[in-house]
Amino acid sequence: MSDWLDTQTKAILQGGPPLKEAPAGVAAYSLVLLTKPPQLEWFRQAIARVLHNTPESWDDAIRRPCPNVLDSALVLEDAMLGQFELICSGAVSVFLRDEVVIGATGSYLDDLYADLLQSPEFAEVMVSVVSLPPGDPGQRFVEQFLGPDPPSLPTSLRMPRKKARIMEHWATKIGGDVDVSDE
Repeated sequence: MSDWLDTQTKAILQGGPPLKEAPAGVAAYSLVLLTKPPQLEWFRQAIARVLHNTPESWDDAIRRPCPNVLDSALVLEDAMLGQFELICSGAVSVFLRDEVVIGATGSYLDDLYADLLQSPEFAEVMVSVVSLPPGDPGQRFVEQFLGPDPPSLPTSLRMPRKKARIMEHWATKIGGDVDVSDE
């Protein structure tokens, strides 16, 4: 498991406190890509971390229209890690229980995906990255959240609220300064 998935990050990804009623791994989840980001190379790197198979399957996942199921039969931790990696690249994804994705009609899933895309968590907000600590913590933050060609700091960027909340959490944790504005 990634060290990025602390309790607070998991809560942000789940939209509430971490589930405690069943041990992790009991249910199977599907990771569904709802939108692709503009920076396709960064997205491809995220897909490579999410899908543990061949580069051809990564390219196939990138080419397929959204929404599409990237992977299924995932334990909760892997589904959350997949959503985390994808939102960091700017892609919007959700994880749903496999029985929902497999058992539902196409029209039900279309409506569900459209409703999920309207979630306040995926609405764009303005994020100001004011400062980050020098050294490894700041560099890891830049690589994870700002990508392979990061802007110089300070900078302001638009992104999904879910990513902004995770960035704000991790910046605080490492001694950085990130401000989120709904403007």
